[in-house]
Amino acid sequence: MEKHLSSNLRRKFYFWQNIILQVKGLIKAQFSKSGYTFFSIVLLCISFNLKAQSNKDTLVIKTKFSNINMYDTKGTQVSISDAKKRASNNRTALHYFEAAQMNQLFSLLFSLPGGFLIGYNIGTAAGGGKINPAYFFTGFGLLGFSVHFELAKVKNLKKAVQVYNDSLTTDKR
Repeated sequence: MEKHLSSNLRRKFYFWQNIILQVKGLIKAQFSKSGYTFFSIVLLCISFNLKAQSNKDTLVIKTKFSNINMYDTKGTQVSISDAKKRASNNRTALHYFEAAQMNQLFSLLFSLPGGFLIGYNIGTAAGGGKINPAYFFTGFGLLGFSVHFELAKVKNLKKAVQVYNDSLTTDKR
C-alpha cells in the first residue's frame, strides 16, 4: 500500500511540476522578469492550496432510501472495516467507526429474529393457520430495537467520516 501511495504522490508531483514549468514558460514569454517572479509565487501558492484540498483518501456518505454507504473519492464503496483500517491512526474516528460497527451488529441481531417472527405469523395466516399475537408483536418489538440501533449506526458513521475527513485536511496543511 505504501509503495502504491508513494507512486501516486510521485505521479501527482510530476504532474504539477510539468504544469508549473509550462505556465512558467508562457509567463516568461509574455511578462518581464518582475512579473514572472510575482506570477510564479502566486502559482506556487495556488498549487500548494490545491494539493492540500484534493485528498484521495476522503470518505463520502451517500444514502439511498434506507441504505447508507461510504465511498472514497474514486467512487468505490468502502465498508466499515475498511474505513477502520484507514483511520487506524486517528483514535477519535476509529472510536466512532467501531461504535457504528457495533450498532450495525446489534441492529442485525434484533432485526433477523424480529423479521422471522413476523414472517412466520404472516405465512401461517396465509396458509390458513392461526396467528400467535405474542410472537407477532414480539417481532415488531424486536424490529423497533433494530431501528434504534440502525439510527445510532448512521449517526456514528456520519460523525466518524466527518472526524476522519477533518483530520486529513488538518494533517496535510
